[in-house]
Amino acid sequence: MRYEILCPYCHENQTVVHPGGYTPIYAECASCGKRFVLEPERHGVAVYKVEDAPCCSDPDCLETELAASEND
Repeated sequence: MRYEILCPYCHENQTVVHPGGYTPIYAECASCGKRFVLEPERHGVAVYKVEDAPCCSDPDCLETELAASEND
C-alpha cells in the first residue's frame, strides 16, 4: 500500500510504501533523513515521531512487549 504523508519532523511530502496489513513500520524521510513511524489505521494512517509514538505503535517496543507476553 502506498501512502502520501507529511514527515512529522520537516513536514515535507513523502511517499511511503507499506507491505500491507496494520503493522506499524519505520520509514525514513527522503528530505531530512530522520526515521519516523507509519501505522496504517482503518480510515487512513497515523504518523509519529519515533520519540512520540505510543509503545503499541513503535515496531521495536511492540516486538519487545509481544516477546515478554509470551513468557508469562
